[in-house]
Amino acid sequence: MGSDGNVYLADAGIPSGTFVPSGTDSVYVIDGGRAKPLAKGLDLKRPESIVWTPKGLVVCSFETNEIYRLDAQGRKQDITKTPGAGLAGIVSLGDFLLVTSWESSSIFRGKLGGSFEVAFADQKSPSDLGYDSERARLLVPHFRENTVEAFELR
Repeated sequence: MGSDGNVYLADAGIPSGTFVPSGTDSVYVIDGGRAKPLAKGLDLKRPESIVWTPKGLVVCSFETNEIYRLDAQGRKQDITKTPGAGLAGIVSLGDFLLVTSWESSSIFRGKLGGSFEVAFADQKSPSDLGYDSERARLLVPHFRENTVEAFELR
């Protein structure tokens, strides 16, 4: 949920059980109990994961190495490249982001509009991310390994 009170959803355009894109790449906002497209189209590059930040809604792309912010009209802003593609998970921690990359088997740390570097290497098929704020732990599911790792971030 964003600080604007809205709930946002991403559709990477990948039907369940396959990695073949369907072309339905979209980001939706729940408005009045209904999902309405904020942005749609192949230029979203398979939006896999989203996170609300002080700058607004940030999206990571599975098809490329792009992270970007969507403005209120659904336009891409602050497009930032990471060292690897296949971005699948993103969390916002203060003024920096952590993002998973299947291509590089890594988790990157950086800032939107800035640079990203490897924070955790040797991460096989890192998927969506979670953050346990009570214990300051990053939770990393590994899709193909059927495991979850926890890393302390103190």
